[in-house]
Amino acid sequence: MRLILILAICVGTKISFAQEVSSSTAPSSSVSTSSADVSSSIETPSAKTDKASFTMSFEEKQSKNWGVSLFSLGSFDQTQVGDSDKQDVFFYNYLSLNYKMNRDMRISVRPAFTLNTGGESRGRQQALKVRAEDLHFVWSIYNLLEDPQSLTFQLKLYIPTKESSIDSGMITRLRPELNYKYYFTRFSFFQYFFKPGFFLQRYTVVQSQDMNPRTGEYYLNATRRAELDHFAELVLDINKSFSVKPMVGFEEEWFNASNADGLNRPIDERHESVFKAGVGLEWRPMKSVNTTLSLQNRPQIANRRDAFAFGRPEDNQFVLLTNASLF
Repeated sequence: MRLILILAICVGTKISFAQEVSSSTAPSSSVSTSSADVSSSIETPSAKTDKASFTMSFEEKQSKNWGVSLFSLGSFDQTQVGDSDKQDVFFYNYLSLNYKMNRDMRISVRPAFTLNTGGESRGRQQALKVRAEDLHFVWSIYNLLEDPQSLTFQLKLYIPTKESSIDSGMITRLRPELNYKYYFTRFSFFQYFFKPGFFLQRYTVVQSQDMNPRTGEYYLNATRRAELDHFAELVLDINKSFSVKPMVGFEEEWFNASNADGLNRPIDERHESVFKAGVGLEWRPMKSVNTTLSLQNRPQIANRRDAFAFGRPEDNQFVLLTNASLF
């Protein structure tokens, strides 16, 4: 019955959007964080054969009523390697304050922030920058399927605390997520993530601070209406400390259309799609920490101005994902 309810939430969610224009600053982002909540496999010394004893997130593994964990996702483009004009690294991070309701249910509050390490960028020295991201609340239900399968449901509600989210008129963002696993052996498994997102916005377009030099008009940027991050991953353990993790998937975004600007500049509905494939190496130096370094190829599929191709250096990205249990 719980699984039916979850699927109903995913299928039945529908959000309407206003048709207004704000003169606020348009949001900007240098890295996608839609995969930022991936649970990593953890080995424990338990003698149980139950899958939950060795491949669960720190929130699920938590034995006390209260716990604190840390998540960090860093990215570095391949084109930055050896480029003295762009040496800054971008990190998306959050602290997860977790409360254990029962064996299979958790609620969490996650204050998030981004960190840019600074360094040379386009010939100028950039200082280290720390910015607040959207605060979000999470309701998690584990163990919805029996061995050798596993299903986790998470419902995430985002509150606009990021500057660009506030300026663009975001009211809230809702993400009902599913994580399915199938175990081949005790330490190796296949998993699939399905992460749709829905935006409730005050405006369908926002005015940028950037001006078109030919017309003298400010650019108008559409706000996001929906998103979908979905990908499959194999976790193949080498030994108790290392695993190889090949993955493949897609990231989709849908943007609002609008005729409300009154400037005879209608904006059509837009869909963007990115294919992603890569391989990572996970390292578990201790029971409370795990980190994965991966190389991903992320070519854009929709709305390209050139031919689609795999493996281009400008589409390659190094990604460093770290999870840690602090308390």
